[in-house]
Amino acid sequence: MTMMAWRFMYWVFVAVGVIGMILGLAVLLRTARSRRPRVLIATAIALIVAGLSGTLIVAAAGPGGFGHNMMGMGGMGMMGDRSDLRPAPPASPGAPNQPVRATEFAFSPTEFRVQAGETVNVELRNEGSIFHTFTVTDLNFELAANGGQTASGAFRAEREGTHEFVCSVPGHAQSGMRGRIIIG
Repeated sequence: MTMMAWRFMYWVFVAVGVIGMILGLAVLLRTARSRRPRVLIATAIALIVAGLSGTLIVAAAGPGGFGHNMMGMGGMGMMGDRSDLRPAPPASPGAPNQPVRATEFAFSPTEFRVQAGETVNVELRNEGSIFHTFTVTDLNFELAANGGQTASGAFRAEREGTHEFVCSVPGHAQSGMRGRIIIG
């Protein structure tokens, strides 16, 4: 669904939610004059809950909403601006393969060595149940895989030094999903 369609749906649900809350409050105010206050109070509460729920559901489901962020899909909102990273190039035939296993919340191995000038195929095997990435920001390299999936890509180790890799999903690096590549 396009961003414009999400915005339209969001504002429709906000309007319905606000109208529901106003009607609910109006019904509550009229209960004093009614012979059936229980029915009116139940109706008012139902309208208020429906209005709030509809607004929150659309806010959560939209691009960048909190429902998509933790799945690593959609609007990438909490994951920050990933526009600086390009998708990893496909695996290079004949290049050495470096398998990296991802689970909740660790990489294995946490360190590997590569010769300067060498092209290396990294194979991210996500053995966890949730989305993970293998991101080396200073090498402009990222692989991403949903739980149970594998992603592969090649990078050329041009600059000597130590480069950190992390899972860029919020909270994952802080929970232990980090390691380093030593190029030399």
